[in-house]
Amino acid sequence: MFQKKMVKYFNKKLKSIKFNHALALEQNDFDGVHDLRVDIKRMKAFFNLVESLNPEFNSKNKFKYFRKITKSAGGLRDVQVQQKLAEDIKNALSLEIYEYESFLKDIEIDNLESFRNNSERELVNKLDESEKAIKGILKKISQIAAETKAQGRFYNLNNNMILLSNDNNLEEEVLHKVRILAKETHYTIEVIQQCFSLFADTGDFVKKIKKVHQNLGKWHDYEISRAYLSDFLKKTGKSSSSEPYHNVLQFIKKEKTS
Repeated sequence: MFQKKMVKYFNKKLKSIKFNHALALEQNDFDGVHDLRVDIKRMKAFFNLVESLNPEFNSKNKFKYFRKITKSAGGLRDVQVQQKLAEDIKNALSLEIYEYESFLKDIEIDNLESFRNNSERELVNKLDESEKAIKGILKKISQIAAETKAQGRFYNLNNNMILLSNDNNLEEEVLHKVRILAKETHYTIEVIQQCFSLFADTGDFVKKIKKVHQNLGKWHDYEISRAYLSDFLKKTGKSSSSEPYHNVLQFIKKEKTS
């Protein structure tokens, strides 16, 4: 039955969230912070799917503890990515950007402290409370109704993404929406494939949709790079036309465009 499979999926993702939360909280593990946020985004897609199966389930309300964790980890993840990109840029251009690297390190320290202050284990323990609600909601819907609604959820997400990405003027606001929809579409079809006998022959689609949000993720990272560099220049009184930061900015613009 799909109910047991969905509860199993929930518990599997919850276990992964707890594991990666411990890595991020105790060791400031780069992969742990990344995997924590990805797992929570997968869980959000799962909650939204449950709500689409039975609107009595308030996804936004039930997701609140997950949202608090991912929000507190967001700043930490962003600056860690920027540190990696700064290192890549430094190596690619053979530049010395110690001041900027130090600026990013200070931000990481601040964000790590904030993450630890706002994401303690007591908050993680509250995540278990959702299992009972999910079981109760899923009991009220039949297999056929669930399969029909699950397919409808996927098709709506996919169609919305297609409509957005067909815009002749793909402005940054539109690209952000496409990126978010691509992730949710990807994670939703994963749940459906694992919990229902549906979409078994969609391997190529999954690969393509994953590539869409990964490429847009890189684009987003370089967009954030511009914001961090701009903040650094402003706080240090340096000019964007001065070396080596002029070259860094040009590199960021080029990579974002590509």
